[in-house]
Amino acid sequence: MTRPKEAIRYLWENDFFRQHRKTKEVEEKTFDEYGCTCSNWSQMLKDSKDLIRPTKKGWIQKRQPPSSGKDVVFISGKKPWTDRNKEFSSLLNSFEGEIIIVDNYFGSGTLQILAQFPKGRKIKFLTGQFGSDENKDRLKRELSDFKKEFKNIEFRIYAKNYELHDRFVLSDNYLIWIGHGLKDVGNKESFLIALPKNKITEVQRQLNSQFDGKWKRAQNLK
Repeated sequence: MTRPKEAIRYLWENDFFRQHRKTKEVEEKTFDEYGCTCSNWSQMLKDSKDLIRPTKKGWIQKRQPPSSGKDVVFISGKKPWTDRNKEFSSLLNSFEGEIIIVDNYFGSGTLQILAQFPKGRKIKFLTGQFGSDENKDRLKRELSDFKKEFKNIEFRIYAKNYELHDRFVLSDNYLIWIGHGLKDVGNKESFLIALPKNKITEVQRQLNSQFDGKWKRAQNLK
């Protein structure tokens, strides 16, 4: 049986909340479509604040759901602060469960972006290259300080960095492809392409399997 929060997300993805919806409407729709029941729908809807918001007329979408199963965010590179802290952050708030990240290039900007990820989630970050010869010592100090505060993030480096090509972020419910490395989000023109769970079932299994294999062979990044 579909869980209440998943049912709300499915309704959101299918534009159900494009119009104002009363709590009773949501309850009836989730039961009819997914056989879903909940003892406190009002609270469950409040817990979905990343997707919908309450108004006097009812619940309405907080942001536009992915169009045709895809959510494309264009990063102009002209407004670094807005691009990093608004555009990218809006996607991060949708993540559920454990998060895995593959990004071949690790720099100071990487830590700035990772600081925006949900702190309550376990995150595994796999990279192939750690800074440059000129800034490696400074970056090690920054990483050490970062780890003291963000204990939910684990870092490893993979020796065969040529095998790490595409940059992506994968959670239980979303896959995001990133045109540039995390360190450059907001600094360069790029696209973020987000695919919801119902569009990535097979790909998700393959990516998780490949990631697990590389993660086991990778070394802790210190």
